[in-house]
Amino acid sequence: RAEIPMPGGRVLREADFSRCPEPYPCDYTDADGAVIYRVAKWLRGSEKSYSVHHPVPGGWSNGRGGAQRVLYGLPEVLAAIGRGETVHVVEGEKKAHMLRMLGLVATCNDGGAGKFTRAHAESLREAHRVIVWADNDEPGKSHVEQTARALHEAGLRDVRPPVLSGLKHREGLDD
Repeated sequence: RAEIPMPGGRVLREADFSRCPEPYPCDYTDADGAVIYRVAKWLRGSEKSYSVHHPVPGGWSNGRGGAQRVLYGLPEVLAAIGRGETVHVVEGEKKAHMLRMLGLVATCNDGGAGKFTRAHAESLREAHRVIVWADNDEPGKSHVEQTARALHEAGLRDVRPPVLSGLKHREGLDD
């Protein structure tokens, strides 16, 4: 069984991330498009885990390396806001990629439910409309409430949290 690169101080090489399932690894960038950290998903049997890494000479080291949390796809999101497009906020990079394949502007925060910050909301301050999608579980519902509240506090007026009927417990937009 292959070793899963996890915390322990070793520098990961790009090839180490080839074992991540699509769409991972997912790079988070600053507003200018420079990679500041990466989220990786690892599978071991039916178990999954996530890790965060920042670029260092020769590869990737564990953690954010002091980088502030940003929205996934920040340059694309900011450009879409400038064009007046609706922004979709989802729980996780996989869902963001799914919506992007449908031609929508989609983003998320790293770390999953409950990790949407005021800084994330401030990044979306000028958006015309933000749609916040929930997974069908308590963390997902709380995440939507927290995200919508932060967006309203940042001054957004049109924040919509649609409800998908027919989802089983723990299912989400990608189901």
